[in-house]
Amino acid sequence: MKLITLMFALCSAVAVQSRGYPVPYFYGGSRAFEEPFDYDDCFKDVEMGPIRCRAHFLSYKWDMVTMQCQETVYGGCKPTKNNFLTLEDCINTAQDICQRIQEPFE
Repeated sequence: MKLITLMFALCSAVAVQSRGYPVPYFYGGSRAFEEPFDYDDCFKDVEMGPIRCRAHFLSYKWDMVTMQCQETVYGGCKPTKNNFLTLEDCINTAQDICQRIQEPFE
């Protein structure tokens, strides 16, 4: 039974990677990429694309409407750089960069 479970897990990981979804890894508190957080990332959601995966991981993102980090849910696939493990990571990474942007609504 353990062998079957292990085989299923390995096949699932290969299937996820073969569809082009990155397996999340962590860089400076963010679940996404090696490139540094930039102005464009302030506007992004925690996942790319219209289709969301079904996992429910607690996550934090910068919200341009409230101009602060907010708790959200990450589905587990296709992370953006605006996807943080902790509130502290979000504040330390995104706040200084995103608060420099003047809101287009003002």
